[in-house]
Amino acid sequence: MLEKFPSKNNKINEEQEKLLINKASELAQEYHKDQLDKEGEKYFGHLERVAKKGKNYKEIIVGYLHDILEDTDIDRNILLEEFGEEIVEALDLLNVRNYQTYSEKDKKYIIKEEDKIKYLLGIRSNRLALAVKLYDVLDNSNPERLARLDKETRERLEKKYKKYLEILLNKK
Repeated sequence: MLEKFPSKNNKINEEQEKLLINKASELAQEYHKDQLDKEGEKYFGHLERVAKKGKNYKEIIVGYLHDILEDTDIDRNILLEEFGEEIVEALDLLNVRNYQTYSEKDKKYIIKEEDKIKYLLGIRSNRLALAVKLYDVLDNSNPERLARLDKETRERLEKKYKKYLEILLNKK
């Protein structure tokens, strides 16, 4: 294990990159182990697909961990110790819970439209978070996967991800 994650400006070698990627994969598997996606498949499959789209080790790490703060009870300090500030900064931006409020009426977390835009603009301000969110949206909006969902869910998600891409890519 690495003693300390390198700062933004320090380089690490390929072996260290692989160790960090493996650690991210292990944490994602451990913390998401009982979670399923909308199709009833193990949620880790989504995380792995997003990570595999990564163009460098930081994108791969964030790909594995992009939902860990949002969907699990992991202590943020564990992530800081293991991966450093740059990675955790991207993970914080990807955590939609920072913009949601709990609705007693609906018994779930909701996000107001203006807060959704703030969330996406925050992601857009960080190259690492933006790259991974784009990979995430591409996986979530994959037509083959969406085709397996009921019509109402599929249409809702298609509309949602189209809007996300417009904002993330500054098309509106």
